[in-house]
Amino acid sequence: MLLISLKNMFAIRLCWGVLACGYAWIFWPGWMSPDSWSIYKSALTHTYGDHHPPLMGYAWHYLNMIYEGPGLMLAVNMALLWGAVGVLAFRVFQGPLGWVCLLLPFTPHVWDQAGWIWKDMIFTFGFGLLAAVLSAHSVHQKRLSPLGLAGFGGLLFYATSVKYQAQFVAPLMALWLCRVQWPSEARLRSFIKAALASGVLIISIHQV
Repeated sequence: MLLISLKNMFAIRLCWGVLACGYAWIFWPGWMSPDSWSIYKSALTHTYGDHHPPLMGYAWHYLNMIYEGPGLMLAVNMALLWGAVGVLAFRVFQGPLGWVCLLLPFTPHVWDQAGWIWKDMIFTFGFGLLAAVLSAHSVHQKRLSPLGLAGFGGLLFYATSVKYQAQFVAPLMALWLCRVQWPSEARLRSFIKAALASGVLIISIHQV
């Protein structure tokens, strides 16, 4: 029984890896719209304005030093998308439902948009991964480690900073995080912590 379980774990992880690489290859190096080109030009000149999210262009500037073009931005988006799928498949919905999770990127509304280098994709895939991580920790009733908490905060900051509307979703994510980290705490106290964390996050973003 243990051997069968290990084989199934290996099989779904192998399938996940093959699908993720194939998916990224299909869309490589990413699709560029006029907005994408505008942000890319800002990244090339290292000058940023308020019309587009500065942090996206800032990150793109340094990625472009490693590999020119939109390829690495697409790779980051793919890592967020397939990272979320992996967490759902391996940690949240194990068994047959885990295999079903591997099909999520192929649903029409995801497939149609996934290749675009847009701030919308960073927001969607980033918050998708954050929600998947919190779901896994909620299911297993485990807190995030200090390193995991730092990574969570960094991704929350990045995914929120690139999309104006994300600042209205971030407080809900912060509240969920507080409930995961301190499950026995009073709801009001969790709400206050989430409100303070959200305030610091949003103020910090507007200072970037």
